[in-house]
Amino acid sequence: MAECSFLLLKQRLCRRIMKIDIEAMQAGAVDYLVKSEMDAEKLERCIRYSIERSNAVKALKANERKFRKIFERSTDAVFLVNEEFVFIDINEATSKLFEYGTEEILDLNLFSLFEKEEDIEAVKSQLKNLKEVDDKELLMKTKSGNLKNCILSLSQETNKSGYYYQGIIHDITNLKKAEKAMLRTEKRNVADRLV
Repeated sequence: MAECSFLLLKQRLCRRIMKIDIEAMQAGAVDYLVKSEMDAEKLERCIRYSIERSNAVKALKANERKFRKIFERSTDAVFLVNEEFVFIDINEATSKLFEYGTEEILDLNLFSLFEKEEDIEAVKSQLKNLKEVDDKELLMKTKSGNLKNCILSLSQETNKSGYYYQGIIHDITNLKKAEKAMLRTEKRNVADRLV
């Protein structure tokens, strides 16, 4: 009888310790010391690991700030879309390029901005096979219906909840207009020379 109650008490204590361990890990603890087993070597190791983890966390936060600034200040449209290609994060340039407000565009599917159906199929196929699209030139439409010549780069990334896509859209509409104007000028010059 005493042995049975001792086992029950031991099980309760183990459950309580496990619960405390889980709560500590959820709060950010990654290591612990048992007081009865503590010595100078274990204490030194624990302190060294803590300093290394702290430095790693600081470096991660610094990188996050740096890349967040690049994301936000880019003049190209930089965005994230989920596995259904619905926007989940955009920079300000994305809103400007497509003439949508931030909240409006977060409800849109990336492919709803494509002008041609064959571009949608080509991008989906390339993503399925290669998990990325590099410098795909295509026509995209704005909220007001204007067409933009763009270059799309898109890659599949993974996180703990599945996968998503990150992409960049570079607007080359003005470059295309300048090329057409130069071509017309060259044609006119050739025609003048022939005359």
